[in-house]
Amino acid sequence: IGLSKNLIGRKGIELLSNILVSNCFLRRLTLCQSQAPSDAWISLFYSLKVNSSLTTLTIKGEKINTEGTRQLASALMVNSVLEKLILRRVTLGSYGEKRHLISGLKNNHTLKVIHLTDNKMPHGEFSSLLHAIGDNSSLKELKLQECQLGFANIHNVNSLLRDRPCSLQSLDLANNFMRDER
Repeated sequence: IGLSKNLIGRKGIELLSNILVSNCFLRRLTLCQSQAPSDAWISLFYSLKVNSSLTTLTIKGEKINTEGTRQLASALMVNSVLEKLILRRVTLGSYGEKRHLISGLKNNHTLKVIHLTDNKMPHGEFSSLLHAIGDNSSLKELKLQECQLGFANIHNVNSLLRDRPCSLQSLDLANNFMRDER
């Protein structure tokens, strides 16, 4: 289902949540600029815990509150079918809330592709994310374009690729202000 720019709001997110709980055929869901309030996402992410068919979830240009971020992390820990997660320009709150998502990614063993493009990521948060994915044996592709990572994070990337037995095959760090400052 592709529902980009359809302004489905809270009611639409709740209906999609019900579909995800009962539908065993839906494989891909794309939501973009739905104008759903930040707390409406809680039900959608909760439904991912029991969904047995959705392999790709794409969310773009949305705001998700603290509890929604926790529910997404919790779903990632137990969901055994989601293989591709795309969160582009998604507001997930401060580092305190994002640590839940990072924990969910660390404990997920089915995600093969993660795109977190255009999400600001401070140094400590990026470092935690790299450690989490370093422990994830299923992850093959990580896209972190336009996350404002800066040059200092090159060392973190180097450590991940050199020192950890990760399965990452593709890493995209385009447009992250990574300039040699000599």
